[in-house]
Amino acid sequence: MSLLFSSSLHLSPSSTPAATSIRYRLIPPRTAAFSSSPPAGGLFSVSGTSQSPFPDDHILRGPLYCSSSSSMSLEESTSAHQLEDSLLYSRAFWISKYSIAWNVEVGSGSCYLFASKMATLRVEDGYDVKIKLEKDHGPLPENVVKKFPHIQNYSPFTVPHASDVETLLKCQLAVANFNSYGQCNNITCLQLPGVLDDLFSYEGPLGAVYLKEAVSLYLWAPTAQAVQAQIYRDPVGGMPFEVIQLEEFDGVWRTKGPKSWEGCYYEYEVTVYHPSTLRVEKCFTSDPYARGISSDARRTLFVDLGSDDLKPEGWDKLADEKPPLHSFSDISIYELHIRDFSINDQSVHPDLRGGYMAFTLQDSAGITHLKKLSSAGISHVHLLPTFQFAGVDDDKTKWKSLGKCIYLIGLLSLFSLNPIYSICLTLQPNDHDHGTDEVAEFMLAVSRDHIQVGMAANLRDYVLTNFEGNEVKGSEVLTHDGSPVAYASCPTETVNYVSAHDNETLFDIVSLKTPRNITVNDRCRINHLATSIIALSQGIPLFHCGDELLRSKSMDRDSYNSGDWFNRLDFTYMTNNWGVGLPPKEKNENNWPLIKPRLANPSFKPSKSHILTAVENFTNLLQIRYSSPLFRLKTANAIQERVRFHNTGASLIPGVIVMSIEDGHKGIPGLSQLDPIYSYIVVVVNARPTEISFPCPALRARTLQLHPIQVMSTDPIVKNSTYEPSTGCFMVPSRTTSVFVEPRMHE
Repeated sequence: MSLLFSSSLHLSPSSTPAATSIRYRLIPPRTAAFSSSPPAGGLFSVSGTSQSPFPDDHILRGPLYCSSSSSMSLEESTSAHQLEDSLLYSRAFWISKYSIAWNVEVGSGSCYLFASKMATLRVEDGYDVKIKLEKDHGPLPENVVKKFPHIQNYSPFTVPHASDVETLLKCQLAVANFNSYGQCNNITCLQLPGVLDDLFSYEGPLGAVYLKEAVSLYLWAPTAQAVQAQIYRDPVGGMPFEVIQLEEFDGVWRTKGPKSWEGCYYEYEVTVYHPSTLRVEKCFTSDPYARGISSDARRTLFVDLGSDDLKPEGWDKLADEKPPLHSFSDISIYELHIRDFSINDQSVHPDLRGGYMAFTLQDSAGITHLKKLSSAGISHVHLLPTFQFAGVDDDKTKWKSLGKCIYLIGLLSLFSLNPIYSICLTLQPNDHDHGTDEVAEFMLAVSRDHIQVGMAANLRDYVLTNFEGNEVKGSEVLTHDGSPVAYASCPTETVNYVSAHDNETLFDIVSLKTPRNITVNDRCRINHLATSIIALSQGIPLFHCGDELLRSKSMDRDSYNSGDWFNRLDFTYMTNNWGVGLPPKEKNENNWPLIKPRLANPSFKPSKSHILTAVENFTNLLQIRYSSPLFRLKTANAIQERVRFHNTGASLIPGVIVMSIEDGHKGIPGLSQLDPIYSYIVVVVNARPTEISFPCPALRARTLQLHPIQVMSTDPIVKNSTYEPSTGCFMVPSRTTSVFVEPRMHE
């Protein structure tokens, strides 16, 4: 919490002796020396830096010199390699006003809290306050363990109630443990979130708040020693025309100024102990609660967001045009880079390509594609980055015009996840050896459990039957490193995806991990299979721009600095950008032996017809998701009551997932009706390279039929999916996801 100003932060020395420079460099620790005859009055001594080869840098060294206080005789201090902590680490926790937790054994020794307002903890005379801490008997309180479960085995210590805790929190702080001979065994600094929450929890206004004839500033900074606001006429350059000293009340610094400040800029100067430099620093920062900011992000604009002067034409009516969102469970996200969207779009005027205003052209190829996705069901477009990038003019009126036009095509916008696994990639291993068939089948079965948990929104308490035939909760299904797969308490806590802006695109990872001898048709179906799992899962689906286009970056693992060539998007569907060059060496060299033969093979490259088919299949998936609220259940209880997985236990067919979703109907008393059209839905995911027939006695005698959208699809393969009521047998073609529905007319 004391690192509140780490964003948009630049440091300069304070007037105290502890601050001597403005640039910082970490170097490896050097051996600490310990005095057997320490001078009186202190605890710590910081090693000097006069021999530094970087004279203008502030050197952070560790461990630090350590000796006992003068009141304790010292025969021989702990050696450097035995010292567990130093001022460079914060391994003790100040958890509430009078409680500190530290993982240390005291025995017959003692613990002390030391504080220095000027950050001068040293042997000679560094501390202002020295407080003995009393060891509590017993464990940490239950409420503390619930809030900080990772310190549940720490020892509790009591801070004397006479201590001025509010003042201490503004100081350099350290705790030290001494044995019965006065030797210092451990020293460390403290983490403060617990005590800050305890003392300074605040729900009032923050930032610049406008009144009728005045503007007030509020800054939450309980560890700060002083705060000034420097007021400027302009966003850059010049001297402040006014400097205001803020006053503190309960951890919030505040001041009131004239309404004439509107349109001016301000910057905070915060005097605060900074644990990464071990100094009291003057930190110059923009307001963390800024409503407007200068282009270099150093100064904050005094801006009243309710002012008519800031509204583009038609802004007041925008709320009426904004697409409705009835529930968070209805969200589906399309992740898109602003520059990628239009920089190669020939239907956009050259002056507008790559920027905000490209979104205002309602007939461009990119906007036409977004309209298609919006009509199919995508609710939100996640635009990134939305600040200064590649020299783009980030004028606020253009930014607002972007947001307005996104609304007009039926989309909401997000401005800047838990991955769901892709079973198809496990079924199509690359050329690496995974051991025996038994090992491969075991890995496949484990991954299948992971996917099923993901399809149930990663709910930690959702009960399912695992591959061994045991009933387990989602939190009891473990990843390969032993961590729980599921963590969510409600479905909207989960965002599912198979690809995002990081790492390879979906088509590239499919091409990298599948055998070289399968066809491009198969790779396209695997790509579609992966997106189908996301589209038909509970929780919130996120799709990376191009998942539906078979987008390729020519296997570039990290295209952040790869330029427009590798990040190209083609909304005319002529090309997916496969094989435009060997991806840059920096992040891809290790994979070049795998990448080169694939990029050189023309059979890997999809045609325009492949891309058009992929787009249609993707929009069909979205339409299916939004054809029934059963795909978008709002609560964990609803998912537990209605969602079931079949093809489970030891006799399961590998590579096949069968999920059913049940709605309330005459045969199920007590289960409410959510869907007026369908009473039952079955999703069959066949990731196998062959057709499967799966008999399910639990699903016999139903009136299931292939979803109408898939019946009308131009995909001839999915149309071959069938269901036989007498046996409950589903037949699904290879690498296909089929959706069967039971219309209510058959109840």
